[in-house]
Amino acid sequence: MSAILAEPVACRPTHLSSAGWLALQAAALWPHGAWMLARVRDGSDEPLGWPHSPCC
Repeated sequence: MSAILAEPVACRPTHLSSAGWLALQAAALWPHGAWMLARVRDGSDEPLGWPHSPCC
């Protein structure tokens, strides 16, 4: 069996400002925020269905 030596992969660190990291997080999470806002606006976020529940 021949030994295969693995060479380490060079890693380049990413340097972003604080505002850059916040913008990256906002870009990643905006679909979730838009979904939550839509649920709050239409009232479907209520766990028991109130006030849309026909029983009470």
